[in-house]
Amino acid sequence: VSQFVSGSDFKLVETMAEKIAGVVIDEFDVPWVQVRVNKPGAIRGARDVGVLIRRSRVKG
Repeated sequence: VSQFVSGSDFKLVETMAEKIAGVVIDEFDVPWVQVRVNKPGAIRGARDVGVLIRRSRVKG
């Protein structure tokens, strides 16, 4: 996951979280994943902005 993120250029934390979740679901045999991404200093006066997503493997 660290290699994937460091080799990528994301503009939105939402996009990064979705892509990380996809990598984890595809590469590891897990039924679901929870990903939290925070970006410190993105908004003046706020500690950080972030997103938390949960994704599960599609059965089929």
